[in-house]
Amino acid sequence: MLQRIAATLLFLIAAPAGAGPSEAARLLDCADGTSLQRSWEDLRSVLTAGATCHESRYPSGTELECRAASPFSAYGLTAQEFILRESSSGTREIRGVFKAGTETLRAAAERRHHGVFEAQGANGRRLTLDATHWLHLDQREDGASELTCAVSGSSADDARRAGADANHGAIAGRLSFPTTPLPPMRVCAVVADNTGGTPSGLCTHTGEGVWSFLIGNVPPGEYFVLAWPERDNPNHYIMAHAASLEQCAPNAPGCAGGMLQRVFVHAGEVLRGIDALQSLTDLPASLSPSSH
Repeated sequence: MLQRIAATLLFLIAAPAGAGPSEAARLLDCADGTSLQRSWEDLRSVLTAGATCHESRYPSGTELECRAASPFSAYGLTAQEFILRESSSGTREIRGVFKAGTETLRAAAERRHHGVFEAQGANGRRLTLDATHWLHLDQREDGASELTCAVSGSSADDARRAGADANHGAIAGRLSFPTTPLPPMRVCAVVADNTGGTPSGLCTHTGEGVWSFLIGNVPPGEYFVLAWPERDNPNHYIMAHAASLEQCAPNAPGCAGGMLQRVFVHAGEVLRGIDALQSLTDLPASLSPSSH
């Protein structure tokens, strides 16, 4: 089985009716980006009033996912679910889920802000309000529309320098190896659920004795992080971001006699602490280093 480095449920709140939905509507309106830059505790306190919420922490940030006790109006349209998120790069966002179609929601937001959404490839549409403040429009798999108000954090410039922008994220961590000195390494983020038959991903190269790595310009998605020496590896060691060894079914996805951990890359974020410290001597064929 795969071990996700994902959400840890911290609390579940069923709050009495209060300011939560109206505050969510105000934040989704996105007229004032500074409202999203209040302390997380203040936002959590006001948003959980009148809503049932749970908070989750990820390596990439923290989420507060809520469902209002009754529907509320934003942009003249009905919503009931909303998610507050703070990324590791410091970006804050609130995302509302609407029953209205994306074109109806797009038109309402463009009228409100006197702007035009621009396509972001397969990642929905973006309406830039200022240098640090924007709206993002997308559609869920179930057909519901999502509108996000986002504000860059204080570390957004650092994220961009690391190769994380509106369409890409980045992965950073430490390396290890059974022998010293640490040899030059190739470190790769390998697509976790590749169905095309040929492994795909992005790699970076480190020098001798360099114990850290950074992989930038990574498209959003789920990855495994693997590393191996550029030369002189007679024991065929592979370093991985993985949990301690345990029995796995032969050739099970993500299983190499141990438990590889998925990392979840989001645009604009730098995932830190993704350390490749677990040594392995074999991998499923779909993740074989020779394929990258």
